[in-house]
Amino acid sequence: MMKLSLAACAALALTATSASASGYWQNGTYYAYPATTTQTYTAPSYTAPAYAAPTYSVPSHTGVVGSVGPVESGVSYVVPSSTRPYVAPTTSYTAPVYGTSSSTYAPSYVTPTYGVPAYVPAPQYDGRDQVRKRLKRQRDRIERALERGDLRRGEERRLREGLREIRRTFRAYRDNDGYIGRHEEAALMEMLDRNGRRIRRLANNDRVAGGRRGNHGPYYYAY
Repeated sequence: MMKLSLAACAALALTATSASASGYWQNGTYYAYPATTTQTYTAPSYTAPAYAAPTYSVPSHTGVVGSVGPVESGVSYVVPSSTRPYVAPTTSYTAPVYGTSSSTYAPSYVTPTYGVPAYVPAPQYDGRDQVRKRLKRQRDRIERALERGDLRRGEERRLREGLREIRRTFRAYRDNDGYIGRHEEAALMEMLDRNGRRIRRLANNDRVAGGRRGNHGPYYYAY
């Protein structure tokens, strides 16, 4: 029984999977292959278009006079009755002659000359006048204090010695270069300031020429 079953199964499988050139069996059903068809290739035909040359129509004209070309109808060309002949000028050009008269003189070009400007140094500052004025004012202050009797002989000598020292310094600065510069002037002015305060102090203390001031107190003079 087992052997028959195996043979039957093999026959059935062979039947299910057998195929031929025209078809094949599958699960007890026969399937036929579609018939092979052959298509023929047909090349397309090309037709060249025909070329048509354009046509031009020449316009018609009515009346042609001479060589002036076409004119409209109703217009006539009138030839001028007279012409003016060309007359060549009789005068000839004469080139001017330079140097023969003042009217025909050709000016000559003169190259300008440029000179280097001369160096002008800046003016030198000079403080001599300012120092001299201060010296004169202090000398006058000493003289007025002596006339009033506000200075004793020792005080007068001290003040005049201070003025002589300032004058010596002034001459030393001046003899150096002939000027009193700003720094030199500042040094002299500082010396004059100190001497001026000394004049004010000695002329207004309680010591006067011949003794001391009275009971009314010292007199203060503003300078």
